[in-house]
Amino acid sequence: MPERTSKNNPDNPRNTFLGWVKEQYSKEIARKINEAWLFALNCQGLDEKRRGYRRIDHLTSVAQLLNRWGMPFEYIIGALLHEILGNPAITLDIIKKTFGEKICD
Repeated sequence: MPERTSKNNPDNPRNTFLGWVKEQYSKEIARKINEAWLFALNCQGLDEKRRGYRRIDHLTSVAQLLNRWGMPFEYIIGALLHEILGNPAITLDIIKKTFGEKICD
């Protein structure tokens, strides 16, 4: 059986999320969403939230739900970032500088 690396492991949340984003959005928008996902991952990590779900899985699920509802990509980014303001090292100013004013509205 071939060894699973993070690059080919379907359980790796980045692989699943990136595939979904690449299928749904243009390259430029996919890059922005991926940047928000990585930012959230760096802030939240793969820690468990509750009931055994990883925080990043929760954020990704919310983003995918908003996509199914036809929300603009800014809402998708907002979904990925919606819990990181609980991190004392992250301020609204940092979010505005990194992702733009529209994401914070």
